[in-house]
Amino acid sequence: MKKRLVFILVGVLLLSSAIFAASFRKNITVDYMGIKLVVDGKEVIMGNDMAGNKIEPFAYEGTTYLPVRALAEALGKNVQWDDATKTIFIGDGAAAPVADNQNNTPAPTSGQYLTDVMDPFSIERANVYKTSDRKSLSLAGKEYTNGVLYRSYYDRKGHTNFNLDGQYTNLTGKLGADQEGSTIRFDFIADGTIIQSYDIISGQLPVDVNLNVSGVRLLEIKYEVTTNSMKSNSAFTDIMVR
Repeated sequence: MKKRLVFILVGVLLLSSAIFAASFRKNITVDYMGIKLVVDGKEVIMGNDMAGNKIEPFAYEGTTYLPVRALAEALGKNVQWDDATKTIFIGDGAAAPVADNQNNTPAPTSGQYLTDVMDPFSIERANVYKTSDRKSLSLAGKEYTNGVLYRSYYDRKGHTNFNLDGQYTNLTGKLGADQEGSTIRFDFIADGTIIQSYDIISGQLPVDVNLNVSGVRLLEIKYEVTTNSMKSNSAFTDIMVR
């Protein structure tokens, strides 16, 4: 079956939100052929869009177009749409802001790196990394351009305090320690109340931090080495606030 429709044509379409990244408009004829999407042996059910129309893949001039959200969620990935930059983000967090070529200022995204938008107003036994510093912070074999290094190799306790001023709803990041031999306790404290704690075992893969910080003004991040030995620094990287 062929249908003549007016589409804003791109390589992939965010069909489940009925949003398209526009560059031009063109009348095209597309083929709906009952195309099925199967991931790891399981058929993906596309469902309907917000207008109640059935979502389904289609073919156009030899290329098959798939709904991004349905495919990403079938692979266990989150999908975000940034209308300001007409960008689809798949996976954890948003991409690093891209500098504007004319004024060298970061383009807005659906999230911001915490250490890029503010410094901790109180800091003890920790080092802050910003994208503009052009230095990298290593965690689990990957390099990050932003985050906080906690000096748990040398010091048993420390903290960073941030003034979120109630402006954000969500904070995410990766928390871990590379060298085996220590356990480090991290407490995330929102306006005096512990909202999440992690016992980080060094030498393991980092944990994904995902916190509700709606209305939070003061965010304290405290660490304490709970084993006798202090064998590893620890890092909180890729910290995004939204």
